[in-house]
Amino acid sequence: MSIERATVGHRPGQPILEDVSLSVTGPERIAISGRNGAGKSTLLDLIEGRLSPWSGRVSVGVRTARLDQGLTALDHNQTVVENFARLNPEEGANGCRAALARFQFRSAAADRPVSALSGGQQVRAALACVLGNAVPPQLLLLDEPTNHLDLEAVEAVEAGLASYDGALLVVSHDEAFLRALGITRWLALDDLADKSG
Repeated sequence: MSIERATVGHRPGQPILEDVSLSVTGPERIAISGRNGAGKSTLLDLIEGRLSPWSGRVSVGVRTARLDQGLTALDHNQTVVENFARLNPEEGANGCRAALARFQFRSAAADRPVSALSGGQQVRAALACVLGNAVPPQLLLLDEPTNHLDLEAVEAVEAGLASYDGALLVVSHDEAFLRALGITRWLALDDLADKSG
C-alpha cells in the first residue's frame, strides 16, 4: 500500500491532508497519532477508497477491511450469521458457521441479533465478520476501536487480533492497547506531510 503526495478533504477547497505520503510493506503494525481533527480518519477513508485524492496517488493493491469505534460494518438489526454472510458473500452456510465458531459464536450464539450482544460480544462479532473469511484481508484499518469499550471488549479486540498476520494501520490513543498489538512503527500524522514545498 502506498500513498504519494496525496491531498484530500471532504469539501472542495478545504483540504484536511496535504501532500501526505505513506508506504506499508508486509505485515507491519503501524500506529497513527495526531490531534483531534488532524485527519486520521480521513487518511483511513483515503486508503479504504471512500475518498479519492484531489492530487497525488494512492495504490492499495490488497484486500482491506475496517473496524471503527461505531462498529459500522455491522447491521445491529441482523444476527451475527446474517452479518457474516452479508460481508462475506462468497462463503457458504457451512463456511459462515465454521468461521463464526472460531470466534466463539457457535449454534444459537450465531443466531442472536447484534443488538442483543454485550459490547465485548459485538466487537468479537465485528472481528469475526471482518477477519473470519477463508482469505482474510491483508490490510486491516482500525479507527479508535477501543473508544467507549469496557475492559472485556478491549481484551476481545486484542485476542481477535493476536493471530492476525496481515498489516495493521491503527488510530488509537490507548497506549496499552497499542503495545498489546505489537506496534512496529509509530507515526505522527504531521510527519506524513511532504514539507519540501
